[in-house]
Amino acid sequence: MTQYRRIFAEFMKRRGAKITHGRGAILEAVFDNHGHFDVEELYEQLKSRGERVSLATLYRTIPLLVESGLVRQAMRTDATTRYEHVWGHPRHLHIVCKHCGKVVEVELGDMAETLRTLGRNHGYRVEEITLCLRGLCRPCRQKGESDVPA
Repeated sequence: MTQYRRIFAEFMKRRGAKITHGRGAILEAVFDNHGHFDVEELYEQLKSRGERVSLATLYRTIPLLVESGLVRQAMRTDATTRYEHVWGHPRHLHIVCKHCGKVVEVELGDMAETLRTLGRNHGYRVEEITLCLRGLCRPCRQKGESDVPA
C-alpha cells in the first residue's frame, strides 16, 4: 500500500468511513496527475481508464482529499477550480498568465518561513500558505494581449 493511500485510509477511518472502490480509483487518478486538474478533467481521465465513477462521487471525494491534506485547491481560473496533490511535493506558488492560462510553479524555499513568521507576528499559527501571482506571460505581451482585463 502506498503511503498516500495509507494516509487517506487512516483519515477515512477517523471519520468512520472506508475507501470504496470509487474513492480508491479517484485517489489513484489524482496521484497519477503530476500537474493541475479540475474535477471534469479527472472524471474524463477515470472514464478513459474504464472506471465507473460518478461525477457526484468525484465532487464528494475531492473535499475529503483536501481535508486529509493530500490535495489542495491550487487556483481558480475563470469559473474552474484546479487542484493538485501536495503530498511529497515542495511548497510552491503559482504564476498564471491571465490570457493563455500558462502556469509556472516556483518553490517557496525560505519564503515559507518568512510568511509563517509574518503570521506569528500578527498572532496567527499559519496552517496553509497559498500564493498565486497573475499577469501576462512574455509571449502574450508580445502578441499585444495587454487589453486582457485584470
